[in-house]
Amino acid sequence: MAGIKSFSQINMKVAPKQDTHLVRLRDMVDLVNTLEAEPVRVVATDSLTNLAGSGVTVTYDSGPFTNASNQVGSGRLISDILSTPFEVDGLTIELGNRILVAGEVNETHNGIYVVAAIDGSGFVLERTFDFNDALNIRNGLVVPVLAGDTYADTRWETVLGDTFFVLHETEVEFSRIIVDITRVVEMTFDIEGDDTTMIYNITHDLDSMNVTHEIYDDEGDTVLIEFRRVSANALRLSPGAPLGIGNDLVLVIRAEVSPD
Repeated sequence: MAGIKSFSQINMKVAPKQDTHLVRLRDMVDLVNTLEAEPVRVVATDSLTNLAGSGVTVTYDSGPFTNASNQVGSGRLISDILSTPFEVDGLTIELGNRILVAGEVNETHNGIYVVAAIDGSGFVLERTFDFNDALNIRNGLVVPVLAGDTYADTRWETVLGDTFFVLHETEVEFSRIIVDITRVVEMTFDIEGDDTTMIYNITHDLDSMNVTHEIYDDEGDTVLIEFRRVSANALRLSPGAPLGIGNDLVLVIRAEVSPD
């Protein structure tokens, strides 16, 4: 069929030149609303009531609030008097910290919060505005955690089940993503511009729908092109218009595979 080209694995001509290429790709992908949230400082895997210490009560307020930036939201976790500093995963929590709350007994209270107030009289955590409705809370959303004695530099995936998210009603779980780097397989493909092809069908043998990708031009810079997982062993790239002759790209895909 005219305008469609199919091929299997071939060798990469141009390797990524700098680590920052991946960072720039992430920035570009974030702009088009992909599945990664802004990082949090720390993750609370136990309930805040348990973490706050003996005798401290933490309640959930589903009513509206206005934050320091005059944004109106709803959903706060509020404690009474704190007799000791409030710590999560070995870190003392401070004003302005973003916290992934992942261990509440009532899982409708789980989510990403920012510390709006904290002192000896208690703390107030407010739901962040990037994690408060169905537009930005969905299955597969990944939350990076930056710090903590146990969970620094970890990533957590949002699990909603087969349901549409409703604030204060839908149970939200967070599952830690654990990848064994020895099981990550990488494959590379040359995408050759010919001034004709608009769809590139690519086959591989990774047997996985959980394939990540980066696309580079011949200078090693990242490029954003529509990328679709057709099946566990097939991908499709759609540039939107034919790539000009000499406008060659490199596709790198990775997947975690089961050990032999």
